[in-house]
Amino acid sequence: MHSFQQTTRQLQRMYHRSHDISDLWMDKLFPKERQGCINFGYCKGLCFPITKEKRRRAAKQLYFLLFAQFPKKSRFVLEVGCGRGHGVYWLQQMRYEAYGIDILDEQIALCRKSYPHYYPYFQKGRAETIPFRNACFDVVYSLEAAQHFSSFECFCQEAHRTLQERGTLLIATYAIKSQEAIAPLTYAIPTGIEGFHNALVLADLISSLRKHHFYIPSSPKSLGHEIFPYYAAWHKQQLEGTSWNDLSDERKKWGPYYTGSSEEMHPWQRVYEEGLLDYYLIRAEKQSQ
Repeated sequence: MHSFQQTTRQLQRMYHRSHDISDLWMDKLFPKERQGCINFGYCKGLCFPITKEKRRRAAKQLYFLLFAQFPKKSRFVLEVGCGRGHGVYWLQQMRYEAYGIDILDEQIALCRKSYPHYYPYFQKGRAETIPFRNACFDVVYSLEAAQHFSSFECFCQEAHRTLQERGTLLIATYAIKSQEAIAPLTYAIPTGIEGFHNALVLADLISSLRKHHFYIPSSPKSLGHEIFPYYAAWHKQQLEGTSWNDLSDERKKWGPYYTGSSEEMHPWQRVYEEGLLDYYLIRAEKQSQ
């Protein structure tokens, strides 16, 4: 488990162009224009080659895949790790009363600047100490943020506290498939790499949810086949020609993959193909303690 301070520093390095490859990293991998989101993207129905427009659509599709899981009479919704704020905006347009929290001041400032009409719906907050009262949401969801939480256990406890009775918790993230997969993963994905630092073993994730009184009505839905091959191709395509000297020491841990020059299978696709890691959509329901 990482401390709150460690997690904050890692996220600040990851999401802000303070020290390396600027436009060749965040802006190219996660385009901002036309409500581009920071996630791997769900590419069902999209074919190669992956264009910038398809990349944007894939990132939006991942959000709407979660939205489709909301119970019909839901109204009050919280996104934990709201990033650029687009999810909250889309839900507001769909007549939900949606709120978003993020650990980073910079992200909340960006959300409020992008969507000034919804200024009060964006608040700084941690997944481990959600700044809302008990039993006030029908749905709490987290899209590709759980791997950043300093304590998934605390998040489960807080999600349970803030959900109404029989409320729904939705999580979309990548997870390690077993304890045995942890060691071989390090050959493809460097230990402590940004964006992977708190990745969970799937069984541990499920165990934490059950420990904190969530019922999981169906098996986690595997999405990796519609995510990793496309993201790997996009990553290589966008970073082709990046100079090695332009990379920070953190990025150099990935070797040639951050310059797009490797002919080998990209690490994200490799660990998925080898059955070490997958991307999951998990739906859980609050039960009484």
